[in-house]
Amino acid sequence: MSRGHIRQRGKDSWQLKFDAGRDPLTGNRRIEYVTFRGSKRSAQRELNRLLSEVDSKGYVPQQGTTVGEYARRWLDEIAAQTVSPRTWQRYEELVEHHITPHIGRCRIQDLDGSHIDSLYARLRREGRRDGKGGLSETTVRHIHRVLALIVKSAIKARVIRVNPMEAVQATPRNTKADIQILEDSEVSKLLGYLKGRALYPIVMVALGTGLRRGEVLGLRWKDVDLDRGQLRVSQVIEQTKNSLRFKEPKTTQSRRTIRLPSSIIGILRDHRREQAAMRLKLGLGRGDNDLVFSTWDGRVRKPNAVTRAFKDDATAAGLPHLTLHGLRHTHVSKLLANGVPVNVVAQRVGHANPTVTLNIYAHVMEGADDAAAAVFDTALRKAIEE
Repeated sequence: MSRGHIRQRGKDSWQLKFDAGRDPLTGNRRIEYVTFRGSKRSAQRELNRLLSEVDSKGYVPQQGTTVGEYARRWLDEIAAQTVSPRTWQRYEELVEHHITPHIGRCRIQDLDGSHIDSLYARLRREGRRDGKGGLSETTVRHIHRVLALIVKSAIKARVIRVNPMEAVQATPRNTKADIQILEDSEVSKLLGYLKGRALYPIVMVALGTGLRRGEVLGLRWKDVDLDRGQLRVSQVIEQTKNSLRFKEPKTTQSRRTIRLPSSIIGILRDHRREQAAMRLKLGLGRGDNDLVFSTWDGRVRKPNAVTRAFKDDATAAGLPHLTLHGLRHTHVSKLLANGVPVNVVAQRVGHANPTVTLNIYAHVMEGADDAAAAVFDTALRKAIEE
């Protein structure tokens, strides 16, 4: 019995019918029908190619799954099991707000580079949800990465055979994010305003250690050894729109022990004493979470609420451009600018390796390189004179 045959349907139209093997789930035989336009000889070559794909396990059956349908399936069945809730939430936002509305109705097997190039052009031109222009190149690049993950999953699931991302001509550029670094005068201005306010110890620890927001708010007193002058990063707090949870740091490098500046040790001693006095006054115990920066009544501080409060305080202090993450950038930049070896800085702030630090803070290292050249120039001149 022949595995396939050709039937003419029109002047230059042919129906290719062939045995595509057994369905891996049901075990039933799959008979595929493909319409082909061209000569009969070309139709025969196409049938031979399809049969060859079936034999090599490379054949992808025709189906009507759309980009939107597969993206939703990927979010719920794949991404939900492989990324953190916060990352999943960001993926969902990009899919629901930017990918599905524009190319969601396109069959995923029809998706090609021109569709994706058109998507990016539209997002750059008018992608903002408030209707006030286009998205930044950084956001378009995030969308590009998520779409690439969806396509990669579809290829692995044998929903599509060819990767359309390889045909994209307007791939978003990998732009350098603006790094916020506070001048010494701005640090004084900020701390002067915050002194005596609830955020003061939180900001001091973030500025003096370079810890991320979730790391600072996840600190427990058992992680802090004030006598030795060090703290251990062993848990972080993560907030999504539906949950608040503690989790282990993402990488081995993020689980670290770092030294505390002596000024921070004094601030933490004062904070612990005031915290204990407040809880005693209110008749509260230490609480189950043992958090260094819990709310006044021992509850967990929500990271997003801290971010909003910091933004309000920074604006009131005359620094409306500053974000909480800018404190981490300032910490790293000050260390590098003052000659602390990059591998020490990378270890202190939990970067995967020094290369990550160099890539982010290369502009800071330019000044250090000038200083290094000047030092060696002095040594050479002295050698020449001698």
